[in-house]
Amino acid sequence: MTKARGKIVESYFKSELESVFDKGFLEGGTSKFDQLNKKRDLTVKELRKKESELFSDEAEIALAGQPEEEKKKFDQYRAELSRAAERLETAIFAQIVGRFETLSKDLEAGIVALQTNTASIQRTVDFFAALSRVLGIIGRILL
Repeated sequence: MTKARGKIVESYFKSELESVFDKGFLEGGTSKFDQLNKKRDLTVKELRKKESELFSDEAEIALAGQPEEEKKKFDQYRAELSRAAERLETAIFAQIVGRFETLSKDLEAGIVALQTNTASIQRTVDFFAALSRVLGIIGRILL
């Protein structure tokens, strides 16, 4: 590959992927959907941690001296927190499954295109375009 063609391919590759990834990803950073997934996972993890704290022995000891009405209210709130965390986890999973089902044919076609274009490195631009499409589909599935 000539030096000029190499620069064209690199430029094309970066411009195509920047629509899915932030510029930091191309230099070894994380993608935007990775960042969103981490934030979403941290939110669920924090909810589950708080839920665990509310069901701990320490929480039970703290409640021991409280009026019965307050204990019932506390039980209702922590049960609601548990249900909310479960609904959030279920919604996240359902959303990913739904997107995967919607985009699975596109993803399969993209993977076939990658396999086809991998066999011919001379068709580098086609390979990067196919790779960009697959990454875009995966990004749409996960966000």
